[in-house]
Amino acid sequence: MRPCRPRLLLFAWLTVRVAGQCSRDDIVSIDFSSTSNPSVALEWTNAAGQLFTGERIPFGATDADSGAFPGGSLRWKNVGYHNVDNEFFDLLVTVSDPPSYYSDTVNVQYWSPRSSAATQALFTSFGFACLGFGVRPSTCASGANVQLATATCSDGSTPIMRAAEFDFRFVQAGTTTAMAPFGTMHTTFYDVDGDVVNGGLVFEFVSVLGATTRWIDATSTLQPSVFSQSGALYAISTQSVNVPTDFNVNPATPSDASLPAISYFELQDLTEFKVLLGGRSSIPNQNDRGYCFSMILPEDRSVLIDFSSESNPGVAMEWTDATGTVSTGERIPFGATDTTGGAFPGGSLRWKNVGYQYSNGEIFDLLVTVSDPPSYYSDTVNVQYWSPQSSAATQALFTSFGFACLGFGVRPSTCASGANVQLATATCSDGSTPIMRAAEFDFRFVQAGTTTAMTPFGTMYTTFYDVDGDVVNGGLVFEFVSVLGATTRWIDATSTLQAGVFSASGALYAISTQSVNVPTDFNVNPATPSDASLPAISYFELQDLTEFKVLLGGRSSIPNQNDRGYCFSMVLPEWTDATGTVSTGERIPFGATDTTGGAFPGGSLRWKNVGYQYSNGEIFDLLVTVSDPPSYYSDTVNVQYWSPQSSAATQALFTSFGFACLGFGVRPSTCASGANVQLATATCSDGSTPIMRAAEFDFRFVQAGTTTAMAPFGTMHTTFYDVDGDVVNGGIAYEFVSVLGALSQWTGPSSTLQEGVFSASGALYAISTQSVNVPTNFNVNPATPSDASLPAISYFELQGVSEFKVLLGGRSSIPDQNDRGYCFSMVLPEPTATISSTTFASSYTAAPVAPSTVATSIATTSFTATSVATT
Repeated sequence: MRPCRPRLLLFAWLTVRVAGQCSRDDIVSIDFSSTSNPSVALEWTNAAGQLFTGERIPFGATDADSGAFPGGSLRWKNVGYHNVDNEFFDLLVTVSDPPSYYSDTVNVQYWSPRSSAATQALFTSFGFACLGFGVRPSTCASGANVQLATATCSDGSTPIMRAAEFDFRFVQAGTTTAMAPFGTMHTTFYDVDGDVVNGGLVFEFVSVLGATTRWIDATSTLQPSVFSQSGALYAISTQSVNVPTDFNVNPATPSDASLPAISYFELQDLTEFKVLLGGRSSIPNQNDRGYCFSMILPEDRSVLIDFSSESNPGVAMEWTDATGTVSTGERIPFGATDTTGGAFPGGSLRWKNVGYQYSNGEIFDLLVTVSDPPSYYSDTVNVQYWSPQSSAATQALFTSFGFACLGFGVRPSTCASGANVQLATATCSDGSTPIMRAAEFDFRFVQAGTTTAMTPFGTMYTTFYDVDGDVVNGGLVFEFVSVLGATTRWIDATSTLQAGVFSASGALYAISTQSVNVPTDFNVNPATPSDASLPAISYFELQDLTEFKVLLGGRSSIPNQNDRGYCFSMVLPEWTDATGTVSTGERIPFGATDTTGGAFPGGSLRWKNVGYQYSNGEIFDLLVTVSDPPSYYSDTVNVQYWSPQSSAATQALFTSFGFACLGFGVRPSTCASGANVQLATATCSDGSTPIMRAAEFDFRFVQAGTTTAMAPFGTMHTTFYDVDGDVVNGGIAYEFVSVLGALSQWTGPSSTLQEGVFSASGALYAISTQSVNVPTNFNVNPATPSDASLPAISYFELQGVSEFKVLLGGRSSIPDQNDRGYCFSMVLPEPTATISSTTFASSYTAAPVAPSTVATSIATTSFTATSVATT
């Protein structure tokens, strides 16, 4: 097995390192697969010390012959590799003697499998390891009978389950010397289910003594609980049903059908732990059961959808006309119809390789057709597709920046009453409601090259741009968009759109209220539209779908057909100003405050869907507010938020490379003595200590879309970049960062930062010692910063929290406010590594297997570091 080589995934500002089967921080790789880890092997000793090897202990063997348990031992050799110490290690398994005490309701004693097709242990080329155990019939402490049909005690008392306890020890290869603790580690059990045998029932369970968290899927047939006496977490089957589990797959990508019978356990800082395997059974005789596991997390069900040929080189567009002829290109020819080389209405359009589903490793396409027949929306909407006719209009295209567009010829509106539509207003002359014209499209995400629907994706967004109006030949047009099946719809506080719902169908829509062309720049990333384009943007949220319908059209008094283009992406951070107005984007507008479309100090900022907690299957957000009141740090720090004022400074942004940034206006320092702060040195003229200026932010990880705090995460890191100094207008600024509650901090050997602690609060900090701008490249992964940027980097470690406070500020002699940007990630910097990828599949790799909190389902973006307040 090769040492773990991390692959890098960028999800908004949090960067996740993925390395096949790697534990937290890539300290170790653990891999039972003989295909990907050819060094792995299984050997065991019987009770007499005789050594055996193979991929499976012989059927029916015990420790008295060619088996291992209970009196011998089992060793998976070279199952892991320590990437720091560069050594292989083994997993040594024995039956506990004596076993631990779990509960009065569990009888712990090992019974060897006896049937002709049962084994004490095996491992597979796909990466599963399995242990066998003979589950004896349950008993009742009261002496009552266990009922065959229910596996319950006839007198209502609690049945006593039967189980075996195993010691799992990671040891140096070929020895019994324990490895040093690994940090966070996971063990996942598969096929924990039930069965009916000879009229009796069995309900399997698994427990890991020492585990800190336990997870089951939302579809689970397992009941999670804890043995109160020992505190051991467990998961037990609630149904006597065999859950179909395919063991000929990677353990990290189990089938959806197998999810109800999967449970994983998280451990912290251990290399030895105990596993309890057993069941509750009314089967008359011993029932041999197999318990299969891996040391990885099943991958999450998220997807990535990207129309940009720059970031997704595999994407392409092809279409078929009404005769079945296939064409390809970035644009359907101008003026083409389904009989002249176009796609609609009788053909179809396919954006190939547009997405990747992590749960099954599938690349998928977006297949678009004109609905036939269309859905009914309202009496005020006439749904019929008309192909664009003008020499500069197309049925469809996509751009290298990531926009996909559909074209439609909007015919003049009519009035149901027969009245005229007035040219100057696009209203009916008798006051009745004009009938709008529209086309409905079926959007279907399908397996690449097929028409087979993908499994549902969970939460998904589609965002429409440039939904506006126009004046043409004296007539008016007002565009609208609608998504049938969408659960929510958003428009900006500055929007020229009116949000509504078609009462007959329940479909949400957004329609332009002004016959004005809103300037939209399509030469930008769809996730980072210009402020000028926000009034004409609307996004729709969908849940658990891979097929939905989109209605595109308009109300028009233009005498003839007016060809319109409707551009969209499948993307969306979020901020709320002091008035409660919600806005979204990748950057708060330059110069905005909490009363003018910004967030701070009176509003809040939310990075949505920034993480995933495996212990409970929850996606979560990062909610940031300015502390009110702020904490007390020191007499030498004046804590008050000042919003950036300059035309190129923002309160917050995040980048496609994985940085998140907060802006703050550093006001000039003062001296408590009343002395002057010297311009050239930023020191007090009388030698007293200058008072620094800072803002304190509350960082809270909360359940998605709520303010409910997440459960603590264990070990967590936040790393700050570009913590440096500057000379502006003859004055000097020295930035600093502090994390209240951090247990440790780090700066590099080449650092220009000075570490310290605020004695009054105990908060660790790092402050620049030089008024020099350290060159920092923000167009790299935060985990692999350039060597040149290391002097200005500091990270802080936190333990067992999901809320903490961050203090950002500086000491300054610059005469006026100096706007500074403070950029961070939640990863540890690592040595620079080259990343290369030539296909979409290799660019967007499988979901992370560790740590317990990772980023999922965030739209990738392309903000550059020039938006940061200091640059």
